[in-house]
Amino acid sequence: AWTFRLVSLINPLLLITLLVPLGCWLAPKIGLDAPLSRALIEGGAVGQVAKAQFRPALLTGVASAAILLLYGWITLAWFEDTKAADFNMPLVTRLAFGGIAEELIARWGLMTLFAWGLVRLGLGRSAFMLAALLAAMMFAAGHLPMLFLLVPDVTPAMLASVLVANAVPGFLFGLLYWKRGLEAAMMAQAIAHLLAWAAALLA
Repeated sequence: AWTFRLVSLINPLLLITLLVPLGCWLAPKIGLDAPLSRALIEGGAVGQVAKAQFRPALLTGVASAAILLLYGWITLAWFEDTKAADFNMPLVTRLAFGGIAEELIARWGLMTLFAWGLVRLGLGRSAFMLAALLAAMMFAAGHLPMLFLLVPDVTPAMLASVLVANAVPGFLFGLLYWKRGLEAAMMAQAIAHLLAWAAALLA
């Protein structure tokens, strides 16, 4: 199990190494930002920035948690006789990997790259919504290798459920990144995982 976990970290680390510098280079060119980090570094109004980010992040996190719980309820019977039924990612991993690593890869890296390219094509504000959608679709597709690893006979319904349950929150996180900054998207995903984990414990 530990070997599997260590090996599974290789791709995310490589992606972060490549995409974080790319995001740092391209984001300022198109008005995307990590305002809380910038306020911390430059001595800005950290509390004010955090306050502006937290409320929309909380609302998005609650909505995303509801999607995750609905997905779990719908797919419970589908996965009960597979390895997926026993696969339970620790909360710390969900918060650290989901809340930080995935946002650095999908939003700061991929969405920024897509948005930069689409803005250069002259799409204007719609470039950011399309970039959020493209990044969310790639974010969702990134969960498929784990599905095929844990489930021997993947059905179209299983495939669709995994894609939708990850793409919809991913799109919401992308909109949040565009409107409120990267940290707001990180907060939202962390809140979603925390609420879904707590609800599962109480169920």
